[in-house]
Amino acid sequence: MIFLLLACTTEDSTEKICPEEVHDSAIIIEPSEPAQEPEDFSMWENATLRIVSPLPAQRIGIGEEQEFIATLINQEGDELPWEEVDIQWTSDIDESWSFDEFSFADANLSPGVHLIEAHAVLPNNNRLTYALGGIKVQHPYAGIYSGTTTIDATVTDWSGNETVVSCAGAATLVVDLEGKKATGSSACILQLFGQAQETSYEFDIDINESDLSGLAIADFGIAQRDFPLTGTVSETSMSANWADVVYGTIDVVGQLDLIKVSD
Repeated sequence: MIFLLLACTTEDSTEKICPEEVHDSAIIIEPSEPAQEPEDFSMWENATLRIVSPLPAQRIGIGEEQEFIATLINQEGDELPWEEVDIQWTSDIDESWSFDEFSFADANLSPGVHLIEAHAVLPNNNRLTYALGGIKVQHPYAGIYSGTTTIDATVTDWSGNETVVSCAGAATLVVDLEGKKATGSSACILQLFGQAQETSYEFDIDINESDLSGLAIADFGIAQRDFPLTGTVSETSMSANWADVVYGTIDVVGQLDLIKVSD
């Protein structure tokens, strides 16, 4: 800080009465602050954002806690500090799902196939986005089950004689992502009364824990019949049975035997 004192004198240096407004006055000059060096943002040039967890197309169980981890790396592949970086995670089907940390755990993604995105704003105001698709949140039972439908039909004629005919056909059922419903179809050909009788089935099944209950809806070509069925399902297989009398003379017994072939 510099002080300049003001004095009033004459040309011959004799004392002179100063005007009141400058008598015993001083001007204070404040030095300016030294210029600051510009901030160095070079470390953020060519930075890359990546999601390292979960993995692409990963399966996550409903209610299962999953780690979500993102990282920033430079051109050399070295990790960059993230403390000064703003990040936001989003899902394309869960609008309320959002986090602002580079690493966290969560178990609240809804059932479905998610596109997970991480959006980062760097200290140099560059914006980066990394998208991870195919993240499927589902029940352990969800998926495609494939196998065989077997039909045994005991035909009783007018004289009381019984004839047993059987058929088997391919069956495919799909359990929904929430693990609450299984639907699918099957078909086979029965030889009834000397004629080939194509029989198709549509399955509409409810799942309660591991128990199955629902309908095997049979189409015999000339009539349709709903057979109540029961069964069980696991993470690897499904089986069900149904039985009833058709036309008063045909005792029909059906069975599903399936294995899980895809999530």
